[in-house]
Order: sequence, then C-alpha cells, then structure tokens
Amino acid sequence: MRVRLREPEEPGLPLGDATDRAVIEAPFPLVLIATEGRARVERPEADLAEVANLRRGQSLYVSAGDPIELTGTGEVFLATVGRGWSGRGASVSRTLK
Repeated sequence: MRVRLREPEEPGLPLGDATDRAVIEAPFPLVLIATEGRARVERPEADLAEVANLRRGQSLYVSAGDPIELTGTGEVFLATVGRGWSGRGASVSRTLK
C-alpha cells in the first residue's frame, strides 16, 4: 500500500494524489518504508506515547495493535505479513482550507 502525504497548505501536489493525514489499521505487524520526504508515525490511542519520524530511505517496524496515523510530506509504502490484509482498514482524511 502507498500513502502520499502533504501539508494541508502545500500546493505542490495535486489533491487527488496526496493527503495531509492517513489512519491505518494495524491488525498485523507493519513495515513502513519512506521513499520520499518525511513522515511522522504516531499511535494516538496507545497507553504510552508511540511516535517516530521517518525520512527518505528509512524504514520502521510497527507492531500489531491500535491504528497508526501518518502525517508529513512525502511517500510511504506499507508492507505486512497478515494473510488476507489488503489495507481495507485504511482511511484517508483530507483537510481542506
């Protein structure tokens, strides 16, 4: 699965190609790979704060659990080992000004 991120006020990417926030369900472990820009990965519903920053060329292992939230600018690919998971739990929200 690919997620393209942009800041809400960033005019550089067409609206159809990017979002300012993506929420991804994590019923199985995930590996995130940043191929462009930077992204903030957060698990807002966790008991303890779980936050990480990714830059182009970096990867991050995310354990199964509560949903994660991606923000920032760039492109992140997600991979998982979950049988039958097709990203159906992913939701993308757009903030328009």
